[in-house]
Amino acid sequence: MFLGIDVGTRVVGYAKINREGVVVSSGSKSLRAESTGDQWDNFVGRLAILSKWLPQLFDMPYDVVGIECPYAGPNPQVYLKLGIVFGYVAHAAQRRGISIIRVAPTQAKKALSGNGRTTKHEMVQCARTFTGLDITSHDEADAIGVALFTKEFFDVRVHMV
Repeated sequence: MFLGIDVGTRVVGYAKINREGVVVSSGSKSLRAESTGDQWDNFVGRLAILSKWLPQLFDMPYDVVGIECPYAGPNPQVYLKLGIVFGYVAHAAQRRGISIIRVAPTQAKKALSGNGRTTKHEMVQCARTFTGLDITSHDEADAIGVALFTKEFFDVRVHMV
């Protein structure tokens, strides 16, 4: 079983894929916390929600967990926060003894759509086609791409050994 995670500061996407490449479950988790008016306090509240939810996400033994790497956009504060969320998720997986790999956004997009420059809307459309489900969240669609890349990476590594 493979788990793909699309980290975000407000929503985290996830997708569980079996060894045959079939999506077993997918979705997204809102990290909506009560607003205090302070940007960092709100973020810490969202991290608390994330840390309570992660044990439920890691509810089974996974072969590998793929976590999408933060994208270095124009806002350094967002990049910093994404890095913190990435660290939380990676730490939770490693505490459970689960191997992790970092997946670049372009790798996830290419795994699902065949194109590393696919738009968010196109990713959702590709995820719908791939799964046959009514996927509306780009976070969930990105997580499916992360999980697919993770499975492909694992398959290549196993055949190399």
